[in-house]
Amino acid sequence: MKPQGREPRARTADLVEEMGQVDFIFSDKTGTLTANEMRFAECAVGRLVFSSFLQDPLGGPVGGVQEVCEILSQPAHPQHEAVLWFFTCLSVCHTVQAEEKDGSVQYSGPSPDEVALVKGACKAGIVFKARRVDKDQQRAEVIVSGAPGRPDRTFSILSVIEFTAERKRMSVICEVDGQIHCITKGADIVMSPLLVSPLAQTEEQQLLSFSQKGLRTLVVASVQVDALAFASWQSNWLAAMMSMDRRMQLMDECAAAIERNLELIGITAVEDRLQDGVPETVAKVKSAGIRLWVLTGDKTETAVDIAYSCNLFTDKDTLAFVTGSSSSSAASESLRNAQKVLEGTEGGGIVLDGQSIKFILEDSVAADQLFELGLRSRSCVCSRLSPSQKRKLIELVRLRSPKAVTLAIGDGANDVPMILGAHVGIGIRGKEGSQAVQASDVAISQFRHLLPLLLCHGRRAYRRIATFLCYYLYKNVALAWGDVIWAHQDNFSGDVAYPEWLSTSFNAIFTSWPVLVVLAFDQDIPDVAANANPQIYQEGVRRDWFNRKLFGMWMVAAAWHGSVAWVVPNLSFGNTAYETVDFWRASTTSFTIVINVISLKLFIHSFSRSRATSWAPVVGSILVYIAVLFLLGYVSLGRRMQPNLSDGGNPPVPGWIFSNAAPLVQILLVPVIAVLPDIACLTWVRRLSPSPLFRVDRKVVSDNEILM
Repeated sequence: MKPQGREPRARTADLVEEMGQVDFIFSDKTGTLTANEMRFAECAVGRLVFSSFLQDPLGGPVGGVQEVCEILSQPAHPQHEAVLWFFTCLSVCHTVQAEEKDGSVQYSGPSPDEVALVKGACKAGIVFKARRVDKDQQRAEVIVSGAPGRPDRTFSILSVIEFTAERKRMSVICEVDGQIHCITKGADIVMSPLLVSPLAQTEEQQLLSFSQKGLRTLVVASVQVDALAFASWQSNWLAAMMSMDRRMQLMDECAAAIERNLELIGITAVEDRLQDGVPETVAKVKSAGIRLWVLTGDKTETAVDIAYSCNLFTDKDTLAFVTGSSSSSAASESLRNAQKVLEGTEGGGIVLDGQSIKFILEDSVAADQLFELGLRSRSCVCSRLSPSQKRKLIELVRLRSPKAVTLAIGDGANDVPMILGAHVGIGIRGKEGSQAVQASDVAISQFRHLLPLLLCHGRRAYRRIATFLCYYLYKNVALAWGDVIWAHQDNFSGDVAYPEWLSTSFNAIFTSWPVLVVLAFDQDIPDVAANANPQIYQEGVRRDWFNRKLFGMWMVAAAWHGSVAWVVPNLSFGNTAYETVDFWRASTTSFTIVINVISLKLFIHSFSRSRATSWAPVVGSILVYIAVLFLLGYVSLGRRMQPNLSDGGNPPVPGWIFSNAAPLVQILLVPVIAVLPDIACLTWVRRLSPSPLFRVDRKVVSDNEILM
């Protein structure tokens, strides 16, 4: 059973058919493909790499933790102070809350990454114990345990510069032992320019090694700040925070003023495992003919490793890289090279980064090249993206291909722009708040739930709505053909072909509700078969159930059915004298044939014809029509409403029709004869040249017969 409040929930009712026609899926990575359950995995301080902080599945010792604890227990070790300061910074630079419960400290915070870093420092023996408020100084304090044999240390938090998706870093300015420090952690791409000297080859190799393991990396650095310089900066910071004009810009400028000349402390690597069922879901989404793009802010190497882990890329795929571009011309050249790499290949993939995408989106020609490249591949990974870039990629697809249906799925506030930019927005209930869910059209709890949402609900909704539109127009056109033929017979005098109250009740009482009931409960194949055969979804991608050719066939059928229904009774026992009883007998017989033939067509177009939900509405519609017909012909109120059904003949028109052989035979046989071409076409489509859906349907029926 699903936990309370975690069930999938539709937040809109007007996009269900679009979920059956999705061409592009744009997915976040962290918290969407992965579980957002961060675990401190590895770290590097200087040239030292502590390779394992994860618990041994066999219960053995954790190597990385042992190495760190050994260094911290030896004050004379040359790396003692560096390692101690690294883990101290992890215990201070965060917004995590600590709560003592059952004799142990429990951590909680808005970011799973920060909680993982604090827990990693705790394993190393540098424990974040509490966060409290100094009422005298009106500032927060963080209590951190020291190395073995050292007392706890109290850090006064002077200011916090929060993380944003654009900055890709956060800073805490704190005071300890009379010294002020600015501790900053963030993505290597933004931290490197802030360091006293850029990342050396050693650190770059460490980052690459971590990323190739699928780990999320952060660079940690700090700088000691002069008290007078901090006082001046703090006044500017407070002014920026209080500003009513350009507030965010001023705050970013103030942050940049203090986040500079940083000294590298170390590198962290956090593991985020894939959600259950993600590789299988991704493989089936690709098999369904949907292009899947993963948009993430992580490093390129991390994103590519996760792409292989979740089956977005396979060993057989040819990958084209468009990364590291420094100008629009370089980005265009990379795109041309990527097109050459993917030319003539099937199942190729693309890897892009935010820097290259920035230049591509600024050049319309390069943007066209990117879109064409996206059409040649089934999968794409975009790394180091900002939220605005995610949305711009979706807008690019929508602009270049207006008919393509896009779907965006994410779990955090940084995914809201792309969720709002796509045709269909899917929000995952994650650990980063409910902003994505609030902005979405459908809320789910796991990425794997996307599969039944598309292959079952979306696909059926598209087929049902497409059939409904075709059928609704068909039945009205079929009825109108009687008026068209009669208008020519009557030299366009303006007289109606059918009794007015029958025509008025045609949609309102006779024919609208049956199609709603039949299609609402019509089942093609079981959910298990639909999920196991993703190729059937391609019918929606190709728009097989609603296109010009199919709509034209429905209209041809309407012309044929409406014409036959009018001509046969009119030629056999009717005439063109409008006020005569013979005309109304033939007219009412024609109307009855129309009711029967469109009811029969609805029935043969349903999948589950043996179920009561398919045949009962059809039979009920005919019975309701007969009841209304006799009410108009025999009840006094009905005779006043429709006098031409009872005047000039005995019995009235309804009684005459159902008591004479000629109209009865026509009512029963003409609809069957009229739909014979439809049955022939359906037989061809379903038996002789079946689509993937009909092939699976036949297999399901065959398997059920064997089991019986």
